[in-house]
Amino acid sequence: MKSFELKPTFENLKDTLLNDSIGRFEDVCAFAKILLSMEGSLSLGIDGKWGTGKTFYVKQTKMILDSLNPDSPLYSKDGMDKIRIKVSDFSQQDFQNNSQIITSYYDAWQHDDEEDPILSLLYQIMKDNYNNAKISNKRDWSSILASVAEALSGRNVSDLINNLKGKDLFEAQKEKEELDTIIDKFFKALLQNNGNRLIVFIDELDRCRPTYAVKLLERIKHYFALDSITFVFSVNFRELENTVRNFYGEHFDACRYMDRFFDIRLELVPVDMSKYVLSLGLNWNANMREVVCKEVINQMNFGMRETFRFLQMSKMATYKYTDGGEYENQKRWSYDDGTSNLIAFFVIVPIAIGLRMANTFEYDEFITGKNGEWLNRILTTKDCKWVTNLLLGDNESYTQIDGKTLVSEREKIREVYNAILINQNERAGERMIRIGKAVFVKELKESVFKAIGFVSPYTDYMNENEK
Repeated sequence: MKSFELKPTFENLKDTLLNDSIGRFEDVCAFAKILLSMEGSLSLGIDGKWGTGKTFYVKQTKMILDSLNPDSPLYSKDGMDKIRIKVSDFSQQDFQNNSQIITSYYDAWQHDDEEDPILSLLYQIMKDNYNNAKISNKRDWSSILASVAEALSGRNVSDLINNLKGKDLFEAQKEKEELDTIIDKFFKALLQNNGNRLIVFIDELDRCRPTYAVKLLERIKHYFALDSITFVFSVNFRELENTVRNFYGEHFDACRYMDRFFDIRLELVPVDMSKYVLSLGLNWNANMREVVCKEVINQMNFGMRETFRFLQMSKMATYKYTDGGEYENQKRWSYDDGTSNLIAFFVIVPIAIGLRMANTFEYDEFITGKNGEWLNRILTTKDCKWVTNLLLGDNESYTQIDGKTLVSEREKIREVYNAILINQNERAGERMIRIGKAVFVKELKESVFKAIGFVSPYTDYMNENEK
């Protein structure tokens, strides 16, 4: 089974930025410009729910800033020259003469098993700017970082630090200086000859243990409030507030507590989902299932991560039928030229899989025949209208036409929902129920459930390009 996931590797970050394949190039550039214009000690929070591409957003912003600084370790990496050209074309005036910004990216979730975040944060900042630094700067950084380690608890530091520690420039002052003084010296040594401002991107904080998340925020607030540093947090604020309440208590005012740490809060710009899907090599209009998937993604507000999972599962569930050619074969053996199966596998199954991801309560209501509203919401959209037209009898119409019976589109959709998921065949004592051109047999409900459970004869864990 091939994964559709677009992971934030260097190549994927670069390619999606240059090709604007998720529709965020101008937004990322605009955010980079904001960071370049900032002065003083500032902390920004970028709010977005899980799976909406926050990591892509901040890493691509970092990539633009790194492409502008000749002292960045990534400045000469393959493709960075193309990024410089592209951002210059976007806004040449705003991006020229801004080469003194250095950056760092810190994944808080990778470190939340630690007792204190200060050392790993400082070490990550040093590591991100280590390769292009002068030897004398490296020794200064590592010596001061060793002092931080001793001030915290005497814990061992990385072999990198131990190997390059050299002479400790501040040994005589260690015992009498406070930790914030040592940290201040670390940043002065870091920025010397490398840049005049540091931007640190903190990611995945909302996934951390409450004790670690709160400690990281409070440590940064207390020890890192320097005019030369900007912190950018990419978080789901709702989840982070829940984390804070888990630490301080259910009735704690977590929202106002957050205001202590974030000078500015920004809303994450949504991904252009059409561009994103095309970047995965998929086509919204390849078949009816893809059209329904598009509506599910849009109406259930799926982010990038949810989108690739949903597309992967909905395709896998009925691949042999919808993509593998069985639809055309089975049409010959059906009572209705495949119309009922089309609705079952191309419409009902994707909706059910989407609901199972988005809302388990609504999923249970949908598949147990208690609420068919989602079928109505999908089939009444513009691109799905032709499906509801198949539900009309020869003398029926959804609009007033002389000589035809006026019927309700919503009522027709309800009849389909009842025929498949309530199985009205059995109640009527019939094996088949006809609705317009569609003929629903009582076995169709079992076929739908097998597809949703990935045990259908039409399920395939590999697509044709992988065999």
